[in-house]
This record gives sequence, structure tokens and C-alpha cells, in this order.
Amino acid sequence: MKTLRKIAGRIASFAKRLDLISSSDRNDAVAISHAWESILLAIPLSLLVVVVVESFGPSFSTYADDPASLIGVPLWALFACHKLLWAPVVFQLNAALLFALKTPRRGAIPLFVPGLLMSGAVAGYCYAVLVEYETFLGYPPFIAAYILVALFVFSWTQFFFPPDFVAKRRRLLISCRVLLPFFALVGMVVSFVANDRFYPGDYPTLHFSASLLSYLFAHLFISSVLFLLHPVRMMPAGVRLAAVMLFLNVFFLAVPLCGHFQSAKITFFVDSVLGQSYLYKVKSAEKEDSSNLALVNKDPNGPERFKKRSNYPALPTGFALDKYNIILISMESVRYDWSSFGDPKGDLTPNIRKFATDGNTWFTNAFTPCAITTQTFSSLFSMTYPSLSRYVLPEKRWLGHTAPEAVTVAELLRRAGYQTFWVGHGMPMRGLSQGFSVIRRHKQALKDAMTDSEIKDWAIQAIGESKARGKPFFGFVFFEAPHYPYITHYPGMPNEAGKDKYRQEVRYSDQQFGGLINGIRKSGLWDNSIIVFMGDHGEEFKDHRGGAHNKLYREVAQVVLAIHVPGMKGQRIDGVTSTLYLFPWLLQNGPPALAGAAEKVLTEDIGPMLRETDGAVVSELLWQGNMWAALTYPDYRLLYNFSSRNIELYDAKKDRAEKHNIFKKDSTRRSLFKKRLDGYLATRETFKRFSIVHVPETELPPELAKEPTPHESHGDDKKSGGVFDGH
Repeated sequence: MKTLRKIAGRIASFAKRLDLISSSDRNDAVAISHAWESILLAIPLSLLVVVVVESFGPSFSTYADDPASLIGVPLWALFACHKLLWAPVVFQLNAALLFALKTPRRGAIPLFVPGLLMSGAVAGYCYAVLVEYETFLGYPPFIAAYILVALFVFSWTQFFFPPDFVAKRRRLLISCRVLLPFFALVGMVVSFVANDRFYPGDYPTLHFSASLLSYLFAHLFISSVLFLLHPVRMMPAGVRLAAVMLFLNVFFLAVPLCGHFQSAKITFFVDSVLGQSYLYKVKSAEKEDSSNLALVNKDPNGPERFKKRSNYPALPTGFALDKYNIILISMESVRYDWSSFGDPKGDLTPNIRKFATDGNTWFTNAFTPCAITTQTFSSLFSMTYPSLSRYVLPEKRWLGHTAPEAVTVAELLRRAGYQTFWVGHGMPMRGLSQGFSVIRRHKQALKDAMTDSEIKDWAIQAIGESKARGKPFFGFVFFEAPHYPYITHYPGMPNEAGKDKYRQEVRYSDQQFGGLINGIRKSGLWDNSIIVFMGDHGEEFKDHRGGAHNKLYREVAQVVLAIHVPGMKGQRIDGVTSTLYLFPWLLQNGPPALAGAAEKVLTEDIGPMLRETDGAVVSELLWQGNMWAALTYPDYRLLYNFSSRNIELYDAKKDRAEKHNIFKKDSTRRSLFKKRLDGYLATRETFKRFSIVHVPETELPPELAKEPTPHESHGDDKKSGGVFDGH
């Protein structure tokens, strides 16, 4: 206590020397007038702080390429700030209650209750924005954080408008009035930095709520400092407030109407934290205007076009699909550039590399149809692009559902006489169970250290049981380890950073893959089985200011793909291709029903897309508020954001990290790729089959809320003895 008193005394002495607090700091009209003016003046100054900080979001190269952004980005930042005014407005309304109570006539009225109302209202509003994303509701760390915010605002009110019991303790009052602005400044910086690092675009309500807190803390900091400095009254408070609001309204109304700054709007939305929090409140990003897009026809030459453009190799002469088993093996979140193919020195996936290069076919430029697992496999098993598949998209993108009327590859193969099984981790991929006779997955939502090892053992068991039945089979095996959250497995490998733990997970899954391949060889099925390994998507570690896999840059979109076909000469293929093409390529050489299904999708979906985009490999991300498309060519990659309408073009040879957008630098190239993008948009608009539902998870129809899996057995059921159900 003595130490605290000494600190308080020194702060008080320092404040007196700087005249930070006047002798009239009592319940008088002067003090209240100073407080009222300080809060009003904090509004434009807080806006200025936010605008200045957000204006540094875009890189200087962006400003150099688009000089209008030097003015446009700050203007858009100012315009977007109106969404952040609500927390301070709640604060202002509660402050008015304090002013009404704290008057010279009423004297020392305790301000505990109105201060509590103010702090609860402000923190409650910010928390209400956060929990619009239902998963955050009741999450203890966030509840604790917002309680701390409420306590801070409450403390601020008690020392900004001190009741008598505080005012009489002048030393405590002075110390707190000096310290509170400091803590407000720290809160502003911490909330902004945390917001900037929390997966831009991944959790919209978290972005928005943290932006509200940043602005609120800025407002408290500035108003506190102004109060301490006792601003001179240059005009009546009402006149000053009216002038400020008139100024802001002019900009709020004028900026959106100014076409010259539309490119600055895009830059601001894409590159700033404030822009993202503003942008991702949009319910649906499927807004393209189809009025200027020509209707796209089916492509009768689709199968032939696919053969020329897909870059898949020719199958052996006399190849007949029904003579072979098909085993599809996939792995979560494996980055191609960190695998043994993209980084030979690191050699993180030696078993996958050995499988691919030991007489089999492997691809150096394969891309996923989507960056989200459920959409990837819905696309893969529907043999078409995500937007052209019968995919139902709720507000939580990972709860997407392949509609019951969709016909999947597993169904087609089962009808053709194949046995079918699916072995993998516990993440539900709703709608994809149809066609699988046997499904075995973990019940637990999160993996453990042995999940992939158990998946390997179950897969070997399923393959052995399928062999015993003497019929061809289709097996889908899906390893989980490289997906977040990461678990460490090897003491000798680095494990400090998230990247290090991720690399350990990739190595661990690769080891299980090697064990599975050895099991297939020992079963005697190697020479009559088509075996495919593919990644479902990659992973980002702040490569483009984000994490996980919520965009379509190369680190997320490029995947490992290797294929073993008995009798087919192994080779390395450098042409651009997609994992989406796998099943149309195989089923074209199957029995009539399978070949007919493949030719139908090549004629109606893939063929027209290849024709209209000049052969682009198309990747898509379907998500309300964060919808993307990417067109990949041998020399260039084009990315399109449906929400911001931003177009990015990267040189695939010189800029594989995709850091330098060249779309605006060459008019000829810009015109060519804009035409190709229009071709993609027209094809998507013509044949689009996915749908968006705006209902929370709790209100989803039963067929969407829970995947029907009548023949499912779960790997964590130790009593099952490892025996499969549903034969």
C-alpha cells in the first residue's frame, strides 16, 4: 500500500506541475462543461485516428499504381467509420444521463448506478455484435474479455465524473485521471493489433466487434486527454456538434456517389481491417449483375475439349474401369510448396514422394476446385464446379450440404456393382454419405494424436474385407492430422510456432500414408487397383494476411496429386490441371452408365467452362460475404472477390508467392483476362445450381442439420473390436 501511495503521490505532483487538473475540479458547471466538450470533440478526432491508421493498410505500391487511392482510401475509411459509431453513441447516451444527474443544483448524487448502466450498455453492445456468430456465444475467454471492457468503462465514468467520495481523495483522482487515458490507449492498440492478426475475413463478427472496441478506446483516450488539458471554449458546444455532424454527413453521402474513387473502395475493403469488418457484414456475396452476360450454351465437343485441356494422361490401350478397384486417399490442408515436391530439401512428405515417383504419375501444377473441405468433396463427387453443384450453403460455410437430389460418384459406382466404403475423421461432410455402404469415422469433433494411425488401420481392414468379397470396390480414405488444431509428434523437430507444429502434422500423416500403401501392397491388390493421392487444399500462415484456408491464393489452392494406374507408364506432368477432373477422366472409360454420367457433365458443365475461359482451371470458394473465384493458366493466375469486385492477376512464373498484382499495369493483358473472367461469370450464372439459405444452424431442416448415415460405425467405439457395421 505504501508503494501505491508513493506512485499516486508522484503522479499527482507531476499532474499539478503540468496543470493537468484545475482547482475547480468539483461539482460545478465549469467541470461539467469541460467534460461535455471533451466528449463531443473526441468524435471527429477519434474518426481521424481511425482514418489515419486504416490508410496505412494498403501497401505503398498500391498507392503508386492507383494515385486516386491516396485520397480515396482515407475517404472510404471515413465513410466506413459510421458503422463504428454505435458503441460511442451508446456511450454518449449514457453520458447524457450522467450530465443530467451531475449538476451543481443536485450536488453529490452517487454515480454508481448510471456508470454501471453505461459500462454494461457499451460492452454489451460490442458483445452482441460478436455473438451474432453463434459459436462465440457463451465462450468463456470472450465473456471475460468483455467483462474487463465493462469494468474499464465503469472505472472511467467514476473518475471522469467523480462522486464526492472520490473527489475528496484528490490524490487518487489525479492519479486515475492520468492513468486511465494510458490504459485506453493500450486497449485501442491491443484491440486493433489483435483484430489485424485474427484471420482476416474468417470470423466476421469478431472483426466487427474488435473494430468497435478499437474505436471506443480511441474515443475514451482522446476525450480523457482533452478533459485533462481543459480545451478552450471557442464556440457553443451545440454549434460545434452540429458543424461536426454536417461535415461527416457530407462525406458519408458523397463518397459512395463518387465513381472516381471506386477502385479506392475496393482497395480499402480488401486491405484494411476496418474495411473487412464493414465488408463481411454483407449477407450474400452472390451479387454479380447478369444483365450484361450472354447466355452460355452446352458444349457438344466438351469430352474432346476436356481430353485436350485437362492435362490428364491417356489411359492404357484396352483400359476398362470395371476391372480395377479404386482407392482415393486424401489428406487435410497439405501445402504443395512445403511438400517434398515443392520443397525437396525439407522432404516433409517422403512417403508421398516415393509413391508418386516410383513408376506412377504425378502433377506439379494441380489445383483444388475449392479451399473448403466440404465444398471440395461435394465438387469432386459431383464431378462439377462448386457453384454448379447442388450444394446448399448456410451462413456457416462448413455446414454446407450436398443436396439429396445430387447423384454422387459413390452412388454411380455402387449402382455399377462396386462395393463402397469411407474411412476418415469425424468432420461431417453432409450429403456425401449417399452411395457408401460402409462409413467409419471418429465421433469426437477434435482429433487426437492417434487419429490418423487409426484411420490407416481401419482402411487396411476395410480393403481386406472388400477383397474377401471378390467384387471391385471404391474406397475413400481421408487423413486429418494437418488440419488445425495442431499436435506435436516428434521431439526432434521444431515445435514452437504454429508453422512448426503444422509441419509435424504433415510428416505424421505422411507416415500413416506410407503404412497404408505398404498394407495395400501386402494385400496383393496393387496390380489391380487404381490408387489416387490428393490434398483437399493447402493452408495459409499469414502469406496474404490471413490464416487457415479462406482465400484462393496459391498456398491454399495448389495441391499434391499423384495417381497409380496399373499398366500406365509413370510420368511427371507440368501442365495446369484440377483434382476435379479425376472422376470424369476415369469414368469415361467405365461401363455405359458411368461413361454416360461423365460425358453428361463434360458436355453441360466442364466443357462450357473450358470453352468460355480459354481452358482455365477454375477454383471457387462459396461463402456468404467472402466469395472468391480463381482462374489458373500456365503463365498467370487471376483471382476475383465477389464482394469487393476486386480483380488480381499474378505472373505464375515470376511471382509464385503472388505478391504483385499486375492487373492494372498492362491494358492488353487486362482486357484479355477481363474477357476470360466474364466468360467464367456467364457460365456460372447460366448453369449455377448451388443455393444460399439464410437461417441459423438451429433452424436448418433435418436433412441439412444432420447427415443421414444409417450404416455408420464410429472408431472411438472400443467395444466394436474394429468390426465394420453396415455390410
